[in-house]
Amino acid sequence: MTTFDIIIAILLAVGAVRGFISGLIMQLTSLAALLLGIWVAIRFSDFTAMLLMEKAGLSGQYIPLVSFAITFVVVVIAVHFTGKLIDKFFNLTPLGMVNKILGLVFGVVKYAIILSVIIVFVEKSNERFNFYSEQTKNKSMLFKPLSKLAPGIYPYLHFESISEHLKAK
Repeated sequence: MTTFDIIIAILLAVGAVRGFISGLIMQLTSLAALLLGIWVAIRFSDFTAMLLMEKAGLSGQYIPLVSFAITFVVVVIAVHFTGKLIDKFFNLTPLGMVNKILGLVFGVVKYAIILSVIIVFVEKSNERFNFYSEQTKNKSMLFKPLSKLAPGIYPYLHFESISEHLKAK
């Protein structure tokens, strides 16, 4: 086990602990809040901008940015509070421990995906900046599996359709 593996194992353990503490419902809620916040802000920030101009008398070049930010924050807060209510309900039932255990698993998977994305970027940069040797990479037990995780998931995320929608706006 290399130093790289130890660091990755510690980070995955942090993901497990944070996932266990917050539980699956809050883990999913935070992800849903982020994704839904972005989607709603893209789709409805024009409406928020119109309200800011009509009701608050605001105008200027920063209105689109401000309206996007306001829409995003409102959605994130609303989804977060909804998740908190659902989480409180689950914690009152025997499903509370199941929620915690599934949160642990989700936390590890989430951190593994994030680390995988970082590894892919570092791998691309390593050719130029030489962060680590080929020998270090080959000795690592976690490098290869993590370096394949994000690229393996990417085709299923359908970023092309999101990109096309943004271009259409």
